[in-house]
Amino acid sequence: MMIRLSMAAVAAALLLTAGPAGAEDWSRSWTGPHGGTRTLSGQCGNHSCSRTVDVTGPGGRSWSRSSGVVQGPFRSYGYRSVTGPAGRSIAAGRVWRRF
Repeated sequence: MMIRLSMAAVAAALLLTAGPAGAEDWSRSWTGPHGGTRTLSGQCGNHSCSRTVDVTGPGGRSWSRSSGVVQGPFRSYGYRSVTGPAGRSIAAGRVWRRF
């Protein structure tokens, strides 16, 4: 489990340091009829893409989901992470080899 979390942290660091904001960045927000909000954002560039969803319910409880893919010359790495209202996180990563 610790290896997966550290792999997700490395992939997230690569995605966050991918470069300046460009046309590949996007964000959308919605507010529901009872006051809940949902924000989607994403970024692509430098052989990687990431997407984040942040949701806050009418009672103030929130959760977040992040996912992304980093492609290298011989393998690709994908990750997913979910953080719930209690602050607990679950992360998973996967490596694909390309020949």
